[in-house]
Amino acid sequence: RWTPILSQVRCPRKRGRFKPIGVAVQYDTLQARVYNNTVFNCHIAGIQLGETALATDVVNNLLFDNAIGVSGPGTGTALSNNLTADPLFVDAAARDFRLLPGSPAIDAGVALPEVERDFAGIARPLGGGYDVGAFESG
Repeated sequence: RWTPILSQVRCPRKRGRFKPIGVAVQYDTLQARVYNNTVFNCHIAGIQLGETALATDVVNNLLFDNAIGVSGPGTGTALSNNLTADPLFVDAAARDFRLLPGSPAIDAGVALPEVERDFAGIARPLGGGYDVGAFESG
């Protein structure tokens, strides 16, 4: 059984250095599942797919303030319910990537049975639907 990539990723600028990519699906990777990640402030891409990555699903990811949300097409890539608009984080500067009320990410995701809990261990969904990103908001 495969395990989805579920994580919170922050790409901070430190001392003039950048972290270029939040999540990378390497060449010849087969059937990767990139689900419910929060990727912030990467100077190349939030998610990068290698040219020969095969049948990758990229779903319910919050990709804000990156140079590119998803780069590289891979082969047979399925993109769904990914958000690049301002998600209204509680406090990104303090690394608090929970969502404020009124966030466009709240209830904007699709149901993924493989993702039963958010990054903080809270059961999904809360409220009317599944949230986009690593955190579920109540």
